[in-house]
Amino acid sequence: MSWTLISVILFFIFFYALDRRIKRIEEARGRGFSWAFNIDALESVLQSEMFGRITGIKSAEKGRPYKEWTEAEKNIWHKKYHETIAPKTQVRLTYLVSEDAFFVKGKDAPSVVLHDVLGSSYIYTINVIGDKNEIESYLEFGLTDRIKKDKGIYQRVITGYLKEHKGISETGDFKVLFDLPFTRNNMSDEDFKSLGYDIEHMGGDDIYQDDFGETHSLLRITTLKKNGAKIWFGN
Repeated sequence: MSWTLISVILFFIFFYALDRRIKRIEEARGRGFSWAFNIDALESVLQSEMFGRITGIKSAEKGRPYKEWTEAEKNIWHKKYHETIAPKTQVRLTYLVSEDAFFVKGKDAPSVVLHDVLGSSYIYTINVIGDKNEIESYLEFGLTDRIKKDKGIYQRVITGYLKEHKGISETGDFKVLFDLPFTRNNMSDEDFKSLGYDIEHMGGDDIYQDDFGETHSLLRITTLKKNGAKIWFGN
């Protein structure tokens, strides 16, 4: 069998699997469904030992939250690092069900990431602080789309993480910040709490009247917090 024929067969197998997956998701949630949410991992970064070591901020190196830093340490952060680091930790994702893909808006140019039917997909990765050429020590923040087994059930989740790199071949601490199930539209507050999230709601019940005399409720914003990371979305 020639390599050309093998390539053609693999090509059709891949797109057949992709088409089947898209149809299953759309049958479960409806064609054209999309879900937009924001992720902010800044507090997680500020409590990272590597961040503290690189910046010389001792409270961060000891894992203390920003509110417990000294005024001198806060001044160092705002004067030297805030402007370059904070935007790297903030990402807006829109999950497009019909394409089984993510529209990603982060520090760099917007991009579209398709789900890899054969394994995990890296949705977003960035060098938060450290060596720009990624040869010496640096801290990586990333998001992956992966399948996780929990209590015997497989489900797709977005995993946020921080990963320490201590050279070309040496990797330090790897910390999972959260696993967010994103293909379920029936998650209750108790479901999120069972996954270790703190949850807050704002709006939703308030009513206002527009210029035409029609009444509307304000958008309800749900915020999930875990390990210093925040995820918020309207519902």
